[in-house]
This record gives sequence, C-alpha cells and structure tokens, in this order.
Amino acid sequence: MRVDAKEANAKLIDCGQKCISRLLRILANRNQDHSARLVKQFQHLDQRIMRVPSNEDQLVELENAVESAFNVEFPRLLAEYEDIRSWLALTWDLDHTLEVEDYKSIANAAEWKNYIASISERESDLKDDRARIESKLVERRTKFQDELTGLVNKIAKFKDKGSTRMLEDNLEQLNDHKKQLAIAEQTMEEIHAKEEQIGWEPTEFEAYTEAGTLLEPYSKLWNLVRDCQQNMNKWTRSPLFSGDLDPMVIETDSNNMWRIAFKLKAQFEQDNHPKPANVAAKIKTDLDNFKENVPLLHALCNPGLR
Repeated sequence: MRVDAKEANAKLIDCGQKCISRLLRILANRNQDHSARLVKQFQHLDQRIMRVPSNEDQLVELENAVESAFNVEFPRLLAEYEDIRSWLALTWDLDHTLEVEDYKSIANAAEWKNYIASISERESDLKDDRARIESKLVERRTKFQDELTGLVNKIAKFKDKGSTRMLEDNLEQLNDHKKQLAIAEQTMEEIHAKEEQIGWEPTEFEAYTEAGTLLEPYSKLWNLVRDCQQNMNKWTRSPLFSGDLDPMVIETDSNNMWRIAFKLKAQFEQDNHPKPANVAAKIKTDLDNFKENVPLLHALCNPGLR
C-alpha cells in the first residue's frame, strides 16, 4: 500500500517555516530590546562621567567613575554590542526579513561603539577640573593660614596687658579666642580631609599650635586673677563662725593658686613679658600675705572653740 504524503509534508514544511520565522522574529525583537537597554546604559554612563565636579568629593568620585568606565564598563558594554551584532547577523544569514525598527535599534547602539574616545577626552578634561578644585583648596588653605596668623597676633597682645581692672574685658577676649581656636580646629580637620581625598599630605598648620600654646598661660593667668579675687573676698569677708569657711579647703586652694602664680611668674619672666609677670607676682604676694593668717584661721574655726 502506498500513501501519498505530499500534502502532509507540505503542511509540515509550512509549519516548520512558520516556526522558524516566528523564532527569528522573537530573536529580532529581543535584539531590539537589548539594543534599547544598551543605549540606556551608555546614556547613564555618559551622564555619570560628564558631570562637572564642584568640590573634592565629586572630583574623586568622577575620577573613579572615569577609570571604571575606561577599564570595566565600556569593555562590558562593547561586548554586549558585539553579541547583539552576532545575533543580528544570524538572522540575516537565515534570510529573515528585518524590519525598519531592527535596523534603527542596532544603528542607535552602534553610535556608542566608539565612545571610548569620549571617555579618554573626559579623562583629559578632568585634569583641568582637578587643577581648578586644587586651586580653590590652596586659596582656602592660604586664607586659613592668614586667619591663624591674625589670631596669633591678637593673643600675643596679651603680653602688654597688666591691669587687673580690665579683668572682665580680658576674660571676654580670651573666651572669644578659645572659640576661634575651636572653630579653627574644625576648619583644619576639614582641610586635612579634603587634602587626603585628592592625594595630598595634610598641611601642618604651625600657627594653630602656636596660638594654642600662646593662649594657655594667659588664660591661666586671668582665670587665676578672677578665682583669687573671688576666693579672697569670700575668705576675708565671711563670718568666721558661719560654717561657710573650711580651713583645710582654704589652705589647699590657696596653696594651689600660689603654685600656679609662681609657675606663671617664672614663665613670663623667662619670656621677657614683664606686665603679665607682675600680675602673677602680685597674686603670689597677696597669697603669701594671706597664708600667714591660715594658722589663725584654723584656730578660730575650731569646732571646740565655737
């Protein structure tokens, strides 16, 4: 028995051709989607590396982004483009009729295949951006150094202050200088952080250390004047039997203040600053005179005597 399968074979061939055509259309559509995604990735990369940095953070971020684009991202995207081209060539070799959108999608992707030149150009432009930002940092650093020098000069004027009548004014100025030093410390840390970001060694602001060193003895002196005046007023004017006076505490405090006055007097004399040295000497003398009465104070404040 013979079976005529011509019609069946024709249907099978037709069905197979339709399946092939459908698969190739699916492949072409997939290539369109891949091309569109590839273009978006290139556009996103372009947006990231073409920004103009305005500070050190953005500069370092951009430099890293450009380096990554050159060594990692562009090679990966180019490989994706070549993969799309290979699949497109396969559909062409299989005589699949491509549509206008197929050509447009690969043409759009092909516009980015030489993007490496733009990355290289951006890398060169970043050098100008770095020079601009470094110049701003140098300017800020110079201004800060000038401010520190000005602060040192202001503190140095305390060598000419020797009147205890100006105590409150002196303390107010000293507190203001302390605040300026605290602000200067924050500024210095910020500058150091930016210098490290761009690969510089942190600047040693010697004027900052000098200002702190210079301020310390003057701050001790005028705070000692205030404490001494307040304590002497309390010790000499409070009623003996009020219970507010503790001879042991008074003796300890007066000895501590005396030691500070002695050290400050010696330091100012060594630095050839006679006016603050005289202030320290006056405090020391006043405490010497007061300490002569401490034994009597112990006797009069004796609980048994009361």
